Amino acid sequence: KSINSLKSILNSNYPIGRLRLLSNILEKTTEEMSKIASSHGKNVAVGAEDLAPVIDYIVAKSQIVDELDFVFKSLEPLVPNVFWSGKFGYALTVFTISVGSMKNS
Repeated sequence: KSINSLKSILNSNYPIGRLRLLSNILEKTTEEMSKIASSHGKNVAVGAEDLAPVIDYIVAKSQIVDELDFVFKSLEPLVPNVFWSGKFGYALTVFTISVGSMKNS
């Protein structure tokens, strides 16, 4: 489901809508990872280092790495500074790092 959600970013023309989509994917992925840990009797906080391989998987399976790279780079000048310190900025950073690592490998 997250893979299809990520692909839908190409259908959105609004920068804040694209950031919201990334944030929602990140939030749902974090929730699912927490549920899985809980089902094994563990109560853990999911951090960036835990999310990285899962986000890498979502990005890779989306098969739109080049398109995502362009979208993410085009978002930077369009997004007001107020969004960079919150959850939208965090989501964009996580996904941008993932795309960057795939383009450099």
